Amino acid sequence: MHHDADDAQDSTADGVGQGSIPLPANASDRRAFDRFVNFTDAVVAIAITLMVLPLLDIAGPGPDETVWQILAKNAGPLFAFAIAFTIVARNWLVHNQIVNAMRAYDPAVFWLNIAWIASITLSPWVTAMYGSSDAFTEGGEGFGGTGMLFFALLAAITGISVILGWYINRHRGLLDPDDSETWIARHPAGQYRGVVLIIVFLVNGILTLFIPAFAAYLPIVLIPVGLAIAERLSRRRGSSRADDEPGLR
Repeated sequence: MHHDADDAQDSTADGVGQGSIPLPANASDRRAFDRFVNFTDAVVAIAITLMVLPLLDIAGPGPDETVWQILAKNAGPLFAFAIAFTIVARNWLVHNQIVNAMRAYDPAVFWLNIAWIASITLSPWVTAMYGSSDAFTEGGEGFGGTGMLFFALLAAITGISVILGWYINRHRGLLDPDDSETWIARHPAGQYRGVVLIIVFLVNGILTLFIPAFAAYLPIVLIPVGLAIAERLSRRRGSSRADDEPGLR
């Protein structure tokens, strides 16, 4: 019996056995939490749909044009849409993984979520401005600051997700004891990916101010390389932790 009690204490110390962590006094009830999740999903769905609206203004090929010429001529809006859509979808996936492991929210989570939603709702407008720049196809005067704004917004969306994940990990009473273990185990890797992407976006945004023609398509390289670096760092941290704690092997 003493051994069982000791095992339970060790499990709780490792972040497992979340049932022993009480729900915070200022946390929401289950019905409010469900409305919170549904509202967030609805806003993201509308925002991500609005991103495609500028593309509807692209006319089809004329008598002497091909569809490939139309795609090349509108490379800017198409590329900006692809980047923004992918990053917003990825952030929704991260957000979904967080809330799937939760049972309630508190005021801090509420306002972090509102900030995240606000940044998501700005993305269609900022994406449209960035994609309309002549720096993509004509080597014009650059992005006029819209590139910096675009990548700063992507960094903000990702950064709020990182902060939200960090906060939830520090306040595990908000987690559902039946669904939290998987998220807790994956949380460090997600934090690495988020931080690396923030750095990538800010670097790319700064480069659009000085070398716009080069920086326009640089995310094609920077994002995969950044994610690969984050994965390597995460695995190294996991290996180091396993060496320090033989029980994790």
